[in-house]
Amino acid sequence: ELDLVGVVRDTYAELRPIPCTSCEYCLPCPHGVAIPTNLNMYNDGYMYNTMDQAQKQYNGMDEEKRASQCTACKECEDKCPQSIVISEWMECISSTLK
Repeated sequence: ELDLVGVVRDTYAELRPIPCTSCEYCLPCPHGVAIPTNLNMYNDGYMYNTMDQAQKQYNGMDEEKRASQCTACKECEDKCPQSIVISEWMECISSTLK
């Protein structure tokens, strides 16, 4: 049974490229970016192959909360317990979902 749990965990991890747990330790962003929202929006689009829906959701967000507002100050990265390179993901999200 433990082997099956391991297989499911690994498969789930492959489907969600960003290991964000939405703990919100990265917040508040000094520039107002809704970091977990952006990360999860991208993950959901990737996981369910619905990037077009993620793009609509992203473009419907308040502009100041979008990944495109990230200045790569990396303040959030120092706080992230998952060691996510958030600034790089914000750039990826911004270019993918714009």
